[in-house]
Amino acid sequence: MDSSEATFSRHLVGRRCVRALAEQHWYEGTVSNPYNVLFFELENGTFARFFFDGGVFFWRSEAPSTPDSFEGNSFRLTEPDSFRLLSDRTITAVRFEGAPGAERRLEIAFGDSCSLEVQNHHNHRDETVVAVTGGRNT
Repeated sequence: MDSSEATFSRHLVGRRCVRALAEQHWYEGTVSNPYNVLFFELENGTFARFFFDGGVFFWRSEAPSTPDSFEGNSFRLTEPDSFRLLSDRTITAVRFEGAPGAERRLEIAFGDSCSLEVQNHHNHRDETVVAVTGGRNT
């Protein structure tokens, strides 16, 4: 885990996630990346903005926003249905797998055996796959 990843872990662990959002990237009216950037709104009005790009993890404490549209590209904030399972839960652990610049996996664990898994496939599409597992709707 590099220093940015360790700082991200310290920023999240032990804090309650109020809600989770995804920034979608659209190109010419079609979703090209449903999970371009992820956001957690944390207790006490703080935020975490995070994503992978080319197998490298980036994050900062920043409220949700979207870039301006350009040349057929646009961006939208959404709250995917599965992300509602993450709301009002305490983050208990953050784990990274894989080396920077390669295929990466991030798992953020919540209470009640619920987790968010983010996988970055460092391929020609630089694809990010997101899944919420476990938990129960409370």
